[in-house]
Amino acid sequence: QRISPQDMFLGIDPTRDPSTASCEDLVIRIQLPDTKAKDINLDVKRTKLLLEAPKHKLLLHLPRPVDDEHGNAKWLGGKSC
Repeated sequence: QRISPQDMFLGIDPTRDPSTASCEDLVIRIQLPDTKAKDINLDVKRTKLLLEAPKHKLLLHLPRPVDDEHGNAKWLGGKSC
């Protein structure tokens, strides 16, 4: 969540809580051992994420709808998540 000092110290925004219902960002980390970025197909829709690779397939229903037109994805090759 993007929390302002007023939210943190004064509790001004009563619509914020620690759940996903109040989040602006969603981070999903997926480990795919022995898989190259060029072999990964990632498709993010408003309510689901579909990832396909030669040895892996994942269909993930997202906890909240996302803006699928303006999202981004990064490949962290060589790093463990």
